[in-house]
Amino acid sequence: MGTYKTIDHTADIAIEISGSSLEDLFHTAWQAWYETVLGGLKVHSKVRKNIKLRAATTEELLVSFLGEINYWLLVKKWIAAKIEQLEFSTGNGLLILETVVSGQSLNSDKHELQVEVKAVTFHQMEIKQLDNNFSTRLVFDV
Repeated sequence: MGTYKTIDHTADIAIEISGSSLEDLFHTAWQAWYETVLGGLKVHSKVRKNIKLRAATTEELLVSFLGEINYWLLVKKWIAAKIEQLEFSTGNGLLILETVVSGQSLNSDKHELQVEVKAVTFHQMEIKQLDNNFSTRLVFDV
């Protein structure tokens, strides 16, 4: 599992993330989002959902992935509690992410949001690869 740490940022939440692979980086980014929004809340993984996204860049793919999960939480009232599968491929000149997440419906009596992320941004984001390590910075608009 990769690592992440929250860093000082004016008005928003910025997080530096690293992982041993692209899959690990995306998984760790999801974990950083989850713990930022839901704290240490334990959520059951009752229902599985598939995500398939396409993007021109890895940065766009990461923002789309976290944005989709954030949308499910805020609009559909569904918590993505676990990443079950995360696969990358390419097609028609685009990067493709296929993932399976599991979770449950948001229950306001049981689940309290620590922070409401309005958007996952591209601000200061650049996914870098050095040897077998990947890193980036995420900024959550809160």
